[in-house]
Amino acid sequence: MDANYFRFVHTQPLEQVFFNNTRRVPKTIGLEIGGGVVYKPFIVNNIQIVAGASVFNPGSGLSALTQDTRYLYTAFSAITVIY
Repeated sequence: MDANYFRFVHTQPLEQVFFNNTRRVPKTIGLEIGGGVVYKPFIVNNIQIVAGASVFNPGSGLSALTQDTRYLYTAFSAITVIY
């Protein structure tokens, strides 16, 4: 389980490129929360199954640039077999 908070350090270049210095861009990019599990069905590590998911809540800075406030979701899985 983890959580990450993202912010722009400098927004002046974004304001110049996207809005020609007519609007301010907030510094908040967004918050990401995710988690995952690792399953090892045998005592030895020759098979590993990994799965997880995360969700990203866009902040006001990213929403000002993309005009989109929807949550972004992702899921992943992997199987590792070592012989």
